[in-house]
Amino acid sequence: MAFPGQPGRHPLVPTAWREGALSALSPDKPVKTYEQLVRVEIDIAKRFFRLADVRGLELPEDTQRLRSYMYQNRELSIFEWPPAEFLPLLALARHFRLPTRLLDWTWNPYVAAYFAAAETIRAVREKRVMDTDSLEVYALSVDVFDTRVLSKALGIDWTGPELRLVTAPTAGNQNLRAQEGAFTMLDQSCGPDAPIPQTAVDALVRSLQGNGPSSLLLHRFALPAKDAWLLLCFLAEEGVSASSVWPGYGGVAREVAESMQEGIGSL
Repeated sequence: MAFPGQPGRHPLVPTAWREGALSALSPDKPVKTYEQLVRVEIDIAKRFFRLADVRGLELPEDTQRLRSYMYQNRELSIFEWPPAEFLPLLALARHFRLPTRLLDWTWNPYVAAYFAAAETIRAVREKRVMDTDSLEVYALSVDVFDTRVLSKALGIDWTGPELRLVTAPTAGNQNLRAQEGAFTMLDQSCGPDAPIPQTAVDALVRSLQGNGPSSLLLHRFALPAKDAWLLLCFLAEEGVSASSVWPGYGGVAREVAESMQEGIGSL
């Protein structure tokens, strides 16, 4: 099973597909079509790779083929994006808050619950979520979720996007290792002038649900937003907190701030 956690009831959509996410990085060129989306995604990947390389940072699956894309301006068709060799790089970029088409998941439900609680507390403070709303954690049976196999078994003529599980090396990616992270990616064919996809993983699963075994694929667990602090306390007792999911001094500082704000237990 894989798990994501988030505040409020929002669709499971990757950051790059959320409204305005890429336009904020390209203010002079509004991102409205699928082709524009892909071009900005490629630009993000290239800039991230080149800067990390210049600073002497380790990069995942660093091959001459990948470098030829980064430094020789090899053209990439929007229909082949993203090539498989780009996926570990996109995973690394995503774990450092850059928008990509990879959706964050974790193998650890407690980690998902931590992110749901911490983000909910922040969202309530910023008035983006009411304390009467909920926080949520999903559980997806990624090991059996194959849209082609399921649609055939259920007698459905499936023409929608395919959901892919994406993993990346944890070596050189402390955040991914600490958070036991994984990703999903939707393979969705779009024409150059098509709008940015809005397909959500939960919506895709719902389109297959109600026909027997598909109803076991995705579960949603919800908790009132007002109980987010209590959830953080319980998770801290289990050893899951800011300093465990964010390695280094940054995570320690986060946990100090969180514990002082609501009096969560001290060492």
